[in-house]
Amino acid sequence: SILELLRYIARISDAADSIADVALRFEEIHPVFREAFAESQESIGRISIKENSAFANKTLEKLKLWEVMGVYVFMIRRGSRLIVEPPSRFRIKAGDILFVRGMKKEVDKVLEVAEYASSMVQKS
Repeated sequence: SILELLRYIARISDAADSIADVALRFEEIHPVFREAFAESQESIGRISIKENSAFANKTLEKLKLWEVMGVYVFMIRRGSRLIVEPPSRFRIKAGDILFVRGMKKEVDKVLEVAEYASSMVQKS
């Protein structure tokens, strides 16, 4: 029913607020989240976008992290602001912190690619 749907939306909103609060208070992913995800096959990761990152100045749509790597950007921290569920047209900037989720193997791969891409841009 509509009432149940509204209750679920409220719960999701509360959960997003909790995640945002944790992300604002901690630079690293909180151990509670790590432990919860350790019990599942999903994982979360944190990508710091450096000035020389190949991810910088690109939109999420252009990066196609979900389509190509199976990793979903669920939140971005830009300074003191948190963007939850960023739109595909969102442009990533140096200094942003991307919070991603997906299967552990894919999250590890995108973290590796982000680091490698930054080092390759720096060398050129």
